[in-house]
Amino acid sequence: MIKTMEQWQPNTIVLINRFETGSKGMKIWELLDLKTDVVTVLVSQPSRSPEEELRDKIAELERMNTDLQMENDLLKKVRELERRDHYL
Repeated sequence: MIKTMEQWQPNTIVLINRFETGSKGMKIWELLDLKTDVVTVLVSQPSRSPEEELRDKIAELERMNTDLQMENDLLKKVRELERRDHYL
């Protein structure tokens, strides 16, 4: 269950762990709500430049394109095999 910081009462939250991961500067906090004994993990993503966002979007679209090309090739082969079986 992820909550925003505004939803929590300030004196009922305890910081359990804080991590910084990798070279991209992602920060992770584990917080404990003392009233409910619920541990919540908050993750902050570092801000990215527009160029980085576009580069990631291009990479994602290229992966999708490759997947669709493979699916299309597979469907062509299936149709070819179905036609071949039909004439036998």
